[in-house]
Amino acid sequence: MKYFIALVVSILLHISIYFIFINNTSKKIDNKSYKNTKSNISKIQYIQLKPKVIVKNKKPIIKKTTSKTKIISKPKQKITPIKKIIYKEKKKAIKKNKLKKVLPTLSVSDFNKKEKKVDKQTKQYIDLYGDAFENFDKQTKLFLIKNIKSIGAVTKRFLTYPMLSVQAGQDGVNVVQFMLYANGSIKNVIIDKSSGYFMLDDNTVDTIYEAYEDYPHPKKPTLIKIFVKYNLIY
Repeated sequence: MKYFIALVVSILLHISIYFIFINNTSKKIDNKSYKNTKSNISKIQYIQLKPKVIVKNKKPIIKKTTSKTKIISKPKQKITPIKKIIYKEKKKAIKKNKLKKVLPTLSVSDFNKKEKKVDKQTKQYIDLYGDAFENFDKQTKLFLIKNIKSIGAVTKRFLTYPMLSVQAGQDGVNVVQFMLYANGSIKNVIIDKSSGYFMLDDNTVDTIYEAYEDYPHPKKPTLIKIFVKYNLIY
């Protein structure tokens, strides 16, 4: 019986020693793992992140290719002296055509067609120029044909009969001439043909200076000739 109790006690002691040993080893392993994890945690480095920058209207990035594109240039044609002359003549013809479009000129046939349509009053004014009218350029001729009658009408509207001439019974026709400019001004107003009475002639000159602001304007200085009639009605 004593031996049996001693055996049981020894078994219990062994079992208790075994469990104590296992507990100690497990605690050591846990401590080691904790230390390892702690050391790993201490080794972690904190990196500061840069804030994102939003770029508006970002240009697309074009990747450059290494492959080079070959530019094939056409060989220059040799211009012979004959070709040069033809080319220059063509250039001159083109310039002439452009000038014709920009500055159209009246042909003789066109002017003659317009001249046939001239009324009697206009023809009488133009006849005052005599042969000098043919020496005018076409632009001046056309202006006179279109406007000389209206210049005479404006002058007649401003015309007054001098009272002394009426009392003296003076009447007649005089021809006045002057230069009319593009800005509407006039110069060199003179009597080309007298009526025979200086009062009537002076009155005509004075009337031109009163009426000229209502005259049509030419594109270039133009000589104007008109006649002025003084008729007494009894």
